[in-house]
Amino acid sequence: MSGFPKYAADYIAEYNKEETHEEEKSTETLIREAQENYIKEQYGAIAEAITNLVADIITREEEIPDEEIDNLSTDLMMGYSAYAMINQKPSINNVTESFSNYLRSPEGQAILSGGIASAVNTQQVEKNISKSVSKVTGEITDGITKGITNMMTSFMTKFTEELTKKISTAIQDGMGNMAENMNSAFSIHPEAFANAISMNMDEQELSELLSSLMSTQPASYDSNLKLLGYADIKKPYTITIYPKDFEAKSGILNILDSYNERMREEDEDKVITYTDTVGLLMTSVTDIINAISYVLIAFVAISLIVSSIMIGVITYISVLERRKEIGILRAIGASKRNISSVFNAETFIIGLLAGLFGIGISSLLLIPGNMLIRHFTDANVRAALPFSSAVSLVLLSVILTLIGGILPSRKAARSDPVAALRSE
Repeated sequence: MSGFPKYAADYIAEYNKEETHEEEKSTETLIREAQENYIKEQYGAIAEAITNLVADIITREEEIPDEEIDNLSTDLMMGYSAYAMINQKPSINNVTESFSNYLRSPEGQAILSGGIASAVNTQQVEKNISKSVSKVTGEITDGITKGITNMMTSFMTKFTEELTKKISTAIQDGMGNMAENMNSAFSIHPEAFANAISMNMDEQELSELLSSLMSTQPASYDSNLKLLGYADIKKPYTITIYPKDFEAKSGILNILDSYNERMREEDEDKVITYTDTVGLLMTSVTDIINAISYVLIAFVAISLIVSSIMIGVITYISVLERRKEIGILRAIGASKRNISSVFNAETFIIGLLAGLFGIGISSLLLIPGNMLIRHFTDANVRAALPFSSAVSLVLLSVILTLIGGILPSRKAARSDPVAALRSE
């Protein structure tokens, strides 16, 4: 070890001369690399002798008993049965490939590693190696001892891997021979085999069976539960609530909204996102009904305006035809207000009778209308005209007729009595 300081200094200087490095290394890392290289150069022969000695010890003293081989084979076959059951049983021609995949799987590797650990007394091997190494190395420094220990560990790992490969190869060869022998071990008579089977399914059941067999989704316990809609009640991802009426729905929405307001202040992650399906539907229906109502209101407003104009025209014609009557009334002492009141009273009566007729006809039409609704929709729906709405409609009719008769009544009140008496 006296020459190591100079060797390490030269190694670090050589590293610093290089202009570019893939990654910068610390001084501690460079010293460790120099120590490993120095040990390999100075004590390569000793390491090689120790490696050969370890191999001789393992080869000479560790022979795996046949009983352990049999136990390992039994465990592998039992594990393969479960593996084949879960991953769909292979056909006779694919047994070798399936078993090779099983040996490379985590389950097969675990059984192989466990069997080798129980078959090979690794503790005894390590003790024997340690004794032999102690005799050969003598007073080798701590750095060399660590390097040799790493070599021993690497060798034991390689030995286990090689032993696992040999056992896997032997078992695969045996399974391949078994598959070849199974092909020639028996034969099937097609006609006898066809006569021995009878089908108890109809066409629909047979098609369902073939559809299930052709499905790409594996028929496992978890996949079937997922297909059937299984959910863990302790971990729900959605909850559907069905209120019995609109009042209950409003109460539930108020509870959710108050909870979300509180959670936004305390913990944002606990805010509940919900969808009011009925509310969305009712909103859409309400928007449609409102649009239809606005259109109907526009038509009704136009008809009311037209009717008011017609009432005004009719009243004006009545004034022209009754000019002599107006002159007589003025001659016997009737004032202008009295003349105006006469025509306003007429328009009032016309509006009142029109409103009452409209309400009466509408109420009569509701009877066959409700019968038709029940017949075609099978719904318990009943159209009705509220009393307050009926009174409002009558008042609206009276007001519109009075508005339409204002101008003709004023025209009659301002008529000249002398000119009215002279008219025919």
